[in-house]
Amino acid sequence: MTVIQHVGCKLNRKREKLWLIRCDCGREEVYPNNWIPYCESHAKSHSAKYACIPCMKGPCTVCGGPITDPNKTNICSPECKKIDAKNRSLAIYHKKKADDPNFSQKRAQQRLDYLERNPDAKRKSKEYARKLSAQRRLDPEYRAKQKQNWLDWYDRNKDHVKAYYKAWHEENREWVNEYLREYKRQMPEEQRKRYYERDRAKLLQKLRDDPDYYKRVLAGQRASKQKSAQEKDIAELLSMFQVIEEKLNE
Repeated sequence: MTVIQHVGCKLNRKREKLWLIRCDCGREEVYPNNWIPYCESHAKSHSAKYACIPCMKGPCTVCGGPITDPNKTNICSPECKKIDAKNRSLAIYHKKKADDPNFSQKRAQQRLDYLERNPDAKRKSKEYARKLSAQRRLDPEYRAKQKQNWLDWYDRNKDHVKAYYKAWHEENREWVNEYLREYKRQMPEEQRKRYYERDRAKLLQKLRDDPDYYKRVLAGQRASKQKSAQEKDIAELLSMFQVIEEKLNE
């Protein structure tokens, strides 16, 4: 560190001198007189500096940038301070979750119990959630990030999701078909047209991509009709046998 020249004095009671200093890194800054190790006794003082503030502080622990504020320890800006606080909170959360796998569920249940005991806090929480949701819907970066996170999760769990929905649909097939029929009946005319046009476009695209798709659909329809006809014949036979049995018993 090299002293270049005297540039003035501080406007305080002591009228400390100010000096222009060039650090070994090439940065030039103005330091007060008590920061400069001008003699052997002062060199041992805690206030003596042997480099510029960014060199003494080192890089920011969050972004790696220089720290120019002498009052800051290892963070360069308020934005980095928020990120550092968030990272510390996440580290504490992951540590607690590693110690207790059910930590998230317990904390969520505690939060729900607290909101049930305090209706005013529950109302404020809902208002804040609605406000935050409205703000996020208007943020294209957040929406793109959420969409990408969902796509990544779906790619990791694609087989499980498909198997789950297939099993659920098979179990609730009648309810789903009845719900869709009722939904289409109550649909406005313009919306119904758009609905059918969209389905028609999807079907045409499937036929273009896979010419054998139509054959498979017809085969599935024929199999379904045969199965329903067999079930109907069996039901009629059972009813006939029941009538004959009743007459024989008489």
